[in-house]
Amino acid sequence: MRYLLFIVSLLCHTSLFSFNNSSEVSMYSEKHIEEPEFDNATWLDTDYSSFRKQSYNSFFNSVKEFFGIKTNIFVKSNVVVTALNEINEQRKDLLHSRSTISITCADNSNWYIYGNIAGALHSLNQYIQWLISQELLTENFALTKPNVFLVFNGNAVDKGPYNLETLLVIIALIHANPDQVFYCKGEHETDKYWHDFGLMREIKALAHSNKKLLVTIIDTIDSFFSTLPLALFISTTNKPNDIMRISYYGREDEMQNIHDPIARTDEFCKQLTIQTNDISNNSLSKNQPHVDMRAIIMGDRPYEPRAFSGLGLLGQDMGATVWSVLSSPIIAHQTFLQFNYDAFALLSITDSIDSSTLSLYRQARPERTGFELYKTHNVVSRFTSDSPYFSQPPKEPIKIGSTMALIRGWPVLGQHIKRGITVRVTQQNENGGINGHPLRFYIYNDDHSPNLTRSLVYDMVNKGIDIFGLGMGSANLGVYKDLLSEKKVISLFPVTGAPQFRTPENEGILFLRPSYAQEAQLLINYLVKEYGIRKFAFFYQDDVYGTGPLEGAHKALKALGITEWIDIPYTRGATDLRVEAKKIKQEQPEALGFFSVSQQTQDLIRQIGVDTLASVKLFAISPLADEAFRSFIKQLGLHVTYSSAVPNPTQSELEIAQEYRDQMDKNNYPYDTASFESYIAVSIMIDMLQKMEPPYTKEKILAELQKLRNYPFKGLVLTFDAQEQDLSQPIWIETETNKPWIKYQKQELS
Repeated sequence: MRYLLFIVSLLCHTSLFSFNNSSEVSMYSEKHIEEPEFDNATWLDTDYSSFRKQSYNSFFNSVKEFFGIKTNIFVKSNVVVTALNEINEQRKDLLHSRSTISITCADNSNWYIYGNIAGALHSLNQYIQWLISQELLTENFALTKPNVFLVFNGNAVDKGPYNLETLLVIIALIHANPDQVFYCKGEHETDKYWHDFGLMREIKALAHSNKKLLVTIIDTIDSFFSTLPLALFISTTNKPNDIMRISYYGREDEMQNIHDPIARTDEFCKQLTIQTNDISNNSLSKNQPHVDMRAIIMGDRPYEPRAFSGLGLLGQDMGATVWSVLSSPIIAHQTFLQFNYDAFALLSITDSIDSSTLSLYRQARPERTGFELYKTHNVVSRFTSDSPYFSQPPKEPIKIGSTMALIRGWPVLGQHIKRGITVRVTQQNENGGINGHPLRFYIYNDDHSPNLTRSLVYDMVNKGIDIFGLGMGSANLGVYKDLLSEKKVISLFPVTGAPQFRTPENEGILFLRPSYAQEAQLLINYLVKEYGIRKFAFFYQDDVYGTGPLEGAHKALKALGITEWIDIPYTRGATDLRVEAKKIKQEQPEALGFFSVSQQTQDLIRQIGVDTLASVKLFAISPLADEAFRSFIKQLGLHVTYSSAVPNPTQSELEIAQEYRDQMDKNNYPYDTASFESYIAVSIMIDMLQKMEPPYTKEKILAELQKLRNYPFKGLVLTFDAQEQDLSQPIWIETETNKPWIKYQKQELS
């Protein structure tokens, strides 16, 4: 009889874990192996299906659990359903009702931020036990102080082995502290994305063949995820218009409408704005208050990881300093990121966002000898606690604005230009900025649209920005020429070679790169002298971008005694190039020049065909030498001779090139001419700013640049040319792969 009772007790035994207190979480972690065997090991989706399935309804696991032996019995379905129903009842008024939360903080508020926990229950248990040890959290999950907040910053589930358990613990923390514990949507919590990953597999294993139970759990999880905010906005009572944001996503993600197109987080900014900028009329308003996004804390991104230590610096997003936090040492992160820490960030809010700090706490595993403070930064300036500027009152930032195509239009080129800017600005700010003044580069996406460029420029001017740098596009530069003429703004080193801006009258514009006309002249001279080519055709965009190099090519041909050529224009944004392709095939040129943008050039080449072009010498001006076009040409087995505004970023021995490669390597970025150009340009700006005394005005930096005569700069020689408003830089010809590029001085074109 005694044995019968024992057997019955085992059969009836169910897990007592409901995760209502820290002891249950700790005990559950102790009973379950942290790193179980997996079915695969991919970055995006580590699969623990076999591990989960083998343990449900296992008599022998029940025996082990009964005797306190480490086992793999998981949380039960009734616990899951109950917890989800309770949290959804508590949050029923929030269903689909809000996308952001704004909080005005009192001084000395502390925010503990956990990024990408990804089903790492054992790490989550470590965070809970540490909070308890600091007397910030009770055994029953209640926070002990009103100025303490917890933020789970997206992707708390999937990739790890304990997604259901992790979710239930976070739910318990929210349930106990609904106004102090926040869970932001990440990629896996948005638009049912989790349905294809580990959490769904765990639910299927839990429900077995019970389809009704499966649907119930899925629906309740979807309902809970729909209550999660996309972002938190934090401000202070002292400076309510200076804000910072905590969210998994960056602002560019929202522009692309990847997941939540109606949940635009700049709505909060609009609510705080006292007066709406009258951008539609392109008016400038004096003393107009505006909301200023000072910093952003994001989740670490799988395609661009930065938080290798637990806390990473991503550069700037429209002028805001961007950080990422990684908190899970799961197998995927150990394998692909060499990350093996329990880690979290502490955001300490003072009387202003500018004086607030961001600290990284971490412990190495598997030793887990205790969390230690690793490093503390000013959340806006990035200065570390060992910097002489850290304890000083924040100095005014030096603001520089820019617009470029980052999503549509010419996004590959734009992203590379932005990358070079970000790397150089980050490098400088990590070293104290300009005498303690941090650099803030406001880079906005304009989709290569001149109308959008104009709106963005006027908006930035309203925010007190009058120095613009590395703006992309000829037509885009032209749309705010009135502001340049009136000396309300200056434009430094715009990424355009259009000749119409290169006159003494345009003294508010200063170029680093030569003109497209000069690039085209040099290409023609090179091809005629090296290959004896006499029959040329030119495919060009029929606007200032394409007509400038076309005129330069014509000039060079005439000087060489060639009076006939074929001009083939297309209109900006053209989608049907069959007529143009047909004409080129009929004319059978020896060389075909591209004074065009990437998309239309690719379309034309497809229409003409590889067989026809295999015997034609193809050449292009520098903007076309972006990664996407190079890859396209390589796949077709063709070769293009490019001109370049910078030396070879991979092979050049110039000091600036070596410095560039060091910084790109540090950030795990590849080398390319566009990011090298912007890196050089920002380096020159920084060099000029370091020669100045505050205040750092547009007039002062322009005057410093205009003084340059044979100025040696890290292997380059800079001389201001007042006639063409540039710094007299050479042009390089990129010939065959792995061969040295040919350098030509601008004077050789005269």
